[in-house]
Formats: sequence, C-alpha cells, structure tokens
Amino acid sequence: MSLFLTVLLSILCLVTGCHRRDDRSSQEIYTVRRLPLDITVLASGNLTTRDSVIITQQVGRSAKILEIVEEGTVITQADIDEKKVLVKFDSRDLEDEVYSRQTALESAQSSELAAHEDLDVQESSNESAIRKAEQEVLFASNDMKKLVGDELAALYLDEEPKDIAALLTDKRLDGSALQDLTTYRSEIELAQTKLNRAVQTLEYTKKLYELQFVSKNDYENDQLEVQSQTKTLQATKGKYDLFMRFDFVKDFQKAWSTRREAVAALAREERLAHIRYANAEAKYRAAQQTRIQAEKRLREAKESLAACKIVATTPGMVVYEAPPRWDNSGPIQVGKEINNGQIILRIPDLSHIRLKTNINESQIDALAVGQKAVIRVDALPGKVFKGQIATKAVLPSSTDAWLNPDLKVYEINLEFEETVPALRPGMSGSAEIIVDQLENVLYVPIQSIQTDAGGKHFCYLENGQRREVSLGARSRSYTVVTEGLREGDRIQMVPPELQKEDNLRD
Repeated sequence: MSLFLTVLLSILCLVTGCHRRDDRSSQEIYTVRRLPLDITVLASGNLTTRDSVIITQQVGRSAKILEIVEEGTVITQADIDEKKVLVKFDSRDLEDEVYSRQTALESAQSSELAAHEDLDVQESSNESAIRKAEQEVLFASNDMKKLVGDELAALYLDEEPKDIAALLTDKRLDGSALQDLTTYRSEIELAQTKLNRAVQTLEYTKKLYELQFVSKNDYENDQLEVQSQTKTLQATKGKYDLFMRFDFVKDFQKAWSTRREAVAALAREERLAHIRYANAEAKYRAAQQTRIQAEKRLREAKESLAACKIVATTPGMVVYEAPPRWDNSGPIQVGKEINNGQIILRIPDLSHIRLKTNINESQIDALAVGQKAVIRVDALPGKVFKGQIATKAVLPSSTDAWLNPDLKVYEINLEFEETVPALRPGMSGSAEIIVDQLENVLYVPIQSIQTDAGGKHFCYLENGQRREVSLGARSRSYTVVTEGLREGDRIQMVPPELQKEDNLRD
C-alpha cells in the first residue's frame, strides 16, 4: 500500500510540474505587435495648494501663544466677517511698553514745543540786535556826512584818507567842517579888518597928538586898541591853525573810527546771530527728531501689540506649519514661544489642489508645462484624476541639494482639472505624466531586452536565437524597437540562462 502511494505521489508531482512549466512557458513568450504606445514619466509627492495664505508672527520679538485655532478648522466667510481669532499671543509686556512710550512721546512733544519757542525768541532777539547795530552804522555814517559832506563821506567810508588835513582844501568839502572853516576864515578877516582900522585910527590919532589936538591918553588908548586887535588876530589865526592841523583831523578820525567800529560790530552781531540761531535751531531739530523717534517707537509698540491678535482674513482650512528638522521645541501649540517672522500656520485655498513632485534631472527635459497626467491619491484608492503640469522649476531644488548634493531634482507641480472636496493638503499621491503618444510602433517588454558589455541590445526569439535590436523611446514597462524585429515575431520574456536557473530550482 505504501508503495502504491509513493508511485501515485510521484505521478502527481510529475504532472503538476509539467503543467507549471507549460504555463510558465506560455507566459514567457511575447508576440511583437504594432500598436499605439504612451511614453510616460512617473512621479510621486504630496498634495499642496496653488494659493495659500501664510500666517507669520509679526510681533517683532518672540511671543508665547495664548490661543490658537484648532488645526483642520475650515475658515468661512462668516468667520472673516466676525473677525475670528486665529492666534493670540501674550501681550502684557507690550501693553506696559505702549504706556511707557506714550509718556515718552508726550515729554518729547513738550520739549519740541519749548525748543521751537526758544528758536522764535532767538530769531526775534537776533533781528533786534542786528537792527541796533545797523542803526549804529547809519548814525556813524551820518556823522561823517555831517562832518565833510555826502560826497567826501561816501568816498572815504571804507578807507581812511592818507592826508586828512588835505580834505579841507578839497572843493568837494561840505558839512560842519566847511562851516567851521568858513567861520574861522571870517573871524580872521574880521580881526584883520579891526586891526587895520585900529592901525589907521592910531596913525590918525598920532598925527593929532603930535599937533596936540588930542591928549596923550587918547593916543595911548588907540595904541592899546592896536595891540588888542593884533592879539585878537593872532588868537583867531591860532584857532584856525589848530583847526586845520588838529581839530578837524581828530574829528574826522573819530567819526571814521566810530563808523568802522560800528561796521565791525554789525558783522560780529550778524555772525553771533547766525551762531545763536544755529544753536537754537539745532536744539529744536534734536527735539524734533526725539519726538519723531518717540512717535516711531510708539507706533511700533502699538503695531506689535495689534500683531498679538491675528484674525481670519481669507477662507480656507487651517494647517499648522511643521517645525524644521533642527527645531526641537516641539509642534505649534498653546504655550509655545514663536520667534518673530516664524510661520505659524497656513490657510490653503482648497479649490486649487496640486500634486507637488520632484523629478530627476535625467527626465526633466522631457517634461513641459501643459502636459497631461493621470493622478492617483493614496487616501482615495481606486480613483483616478486628470491633471496637467502647471509649473516646472528652472533650477534644481536647493533644499534637496543641501540634503544630498549628488542628487539633482526639479520641482514639478501638477494641477487637478477638477475640484475634489475630499482632497486635502499633505496627502500622498503619484502621477503618470504623458510625455508622448506614439502611433503604430513596435514595442516589447523592457525585461525581454538584454545589454552586453559593449552596450549593444539584444533579445531571444522563441526558438532561442539571439537577435540584436535597436531601441527607441521607452515607457514604464515597454520600449520601442526600431530595428531587429518584425510584427508577429515571438520573443522570450526571460533569457534562456534565467530559464535554466528557474528549471533547476523547480
């Protein structure tokens, strides 16, 4: 009985093995046909959105989250109208800072007002001082005109004459000097006339005295009169000489020096006025800048305080920003410290979903914007969506280059042609991008083609004959044969060497 069972099992194994080899043989033969072939590029990635509002921390310093909207919340237009709070930060320190800066601004405004009033007072004081100095110059100029007349005064206002006494003989002389000169000359003429008359009277009296017609006393009186007039004439000439040599020169020098000092005083007053005004103006500008800085600091503090509350401004779904790989502070949540400018969350527009993928540099030149694609989403198995390439990066991804310098990939975004409510950012997906659609071409499975050390391609016919072939475009599973095969040829899917190894294992 045991012998019978052994024989039966042997027969069953032999039959089963024969059937298995026959089935494998039928599967390992491929008949070459001339059919259409789609050339595609496979890509995988994650879903994202075309448009997305990025919510960042704009407080200006690190801030702790007090409240945050739950991730996945869908923001509606009603939420926007009601100014729904998305994120709220701790603002106690900023409230104290706003109060402090408000006080500083009020102090700066008061200082600016005082400095502006000081500037106005200084300007008025400068004008008064300059007017007074100008009057002194005018008075001194008039004194010179009064002394020598308008013409000579104008001639020597700025330069003192070398011979002042010579001005008395100048025909252009006028003013009090000319009057004094005329007076002295008149007095000399009068004294000379009186002396001449006294001399004539003395001579006449002398003759009468010699004739004894007058007394000796009368004669002596006339002599005394001559002597008196002579002294008067001498004294008048002396005054005239003093006036010509000293008095006029002194008066002119005094008037000219007074005017020169007045002009110098005016120049000094103008310079001092400029300096005083510049100092007052500098103080005013400093106070003004202090006020401007105080306003800026208060405005910044108020803006930071306002930034502590972020409200909804656009519809979409709330998605928390994932922390960078080097950030070990944990995910976005209440109590977390957020740095200034750090992204907190995103609100993507769900009406424009995209598949974001990275394509190797060896395939990027075959892709172009607008090429059609078939998209599959892992979360929705069995469903296929139509799409097309929306964007194609010009340069390799810098992020991937940093992680792996030897890998060069380009970012490709594929946009869905229809809106699918079930799609969400972050879902995994894949796409088969149709690069080319060939018509009436011979193609064979890729695994049926072998390549030797010299780079030549070949396959095996059904009878085991080796056939060299030339290849063209290829898809995911098939490659076009341009030379070496004809339609109807039957080729082996697996090389004979591999078939022998398989049979030995069986």
